[in-house]
Amino acid sequence: MPQSNNNLPLYEAGPSPEIPLDIFRKQDEEAQTLPEDPAPPGVRSSLKSWIASKHAGLWDTKFPSLFSIFIGCAIIAGSTYGLSRNIQRDIDERCDKINAKDPQIYIDIARNQFYDICYSGCKFCDSEKYNQRACARTAKLNVPGVICDGNLLRNSEDRYPAACLEAMAESYKGDLFRQAKNNANAQYFFVIFFVLAGFVGWGISYGLLYCYFKG
Repeated sequence: MPQSNNNLPLYEAGPSPEIPLDIFRKQDEEAQTLPEDPAPPGVRSSLKSWIASKHAGLWDTKFPSLFSIFIGCAIIAGSTYGLSRNIQRDIDERCDKINAKDPQIYIDIARNQFYDICYSGCKFCDSEKYNQRACARTAKLNVPGVICDGNLLRNSEDRYPAACLEAMAESYKGDLFRQAKNNANAQYFFVIFFVLAGFVGWGISYGLLYCYFKG
């Protein structure tokens, strides 16, 4: 009778290989360690902006002040320079008009408004000081070898020396020149408004730049 298959030898499992415990320990440590949350993109860019602002803060705070001061000074300096050029041009035009007139006109003025008033007084003047002033003006003339004082020439045959009339005509033209300069220089009063405009320009530019850098 054939042998049953039950008599076949059973398969015996061999010893299983040992698994290193270090692998499990490492896996446990990695599992227990919480992963770090990645920083959102906006935080990194804002951090860079904050650092840049710290480095540029001094420049940002000073630039509006410096630039606004420059704007105010530019307004004052530019306006004053333009006014000065205009005043000088006005003075030159008035002086040219004075010099362009016929010299005989000034000689007639010297005779009528100074010597005649000194001798005869002023018929249409309210005060006697006019003839006194006229005589004083003739006494100030300094012409070498010629007496021009109207008080001394009152009873003289030559009461109107030509050299004295010419000197008085030049003195009168000098008065006109000074009057023209004074009238033109009176325009420097507008410098006050230029200074105010400079302060206004400084304030406006500073406000705009401040809002720009802080905005």
